[in-house]
Amino acid sequence: MKIKLTAMSCSPYGTYPAGAVLSDELIPAQVLRGLLDGGYAVPVKERTVERATVAPTENAAIKHVGGGIYELPDGERVRGKQAALAALTGR
Repeated sequence: MKIKLTAMSCSPYGTYPAGAVLSDELIPAQVLRGLLDGGYAVPVKERTVERATVAPTENAAIKHVGGGIYELPDGERVRGKQAALAALTGR
C-alpha cells in the first residue's frame, strides 16, 4: 500500500513533508491506515508498466564497429550503412 501525505507528518518513524509518498515497506500498514482515516493522506494507485516488445529489424543484423564500418552476420565488413543494408538484402 502507498499513500501520499496531504500534510506534514511527525511520528516515531520520521518526519515527512506534505506530498511525500510512503509505503508499507517503510512504515507499518496500521500507521498508514491511521493517516488515511485521519484525512492526512490519500491513497496512491499502483501503476503497472507494460514492456513493449520490439520486432527485430534489418538493422539488428548489422553491427556498427566504428568509423562508418559495419559488420554483416557472416563476418564481412562493409563501409557505409546503406552498403551494409544492400549487402544484407542481396541487392
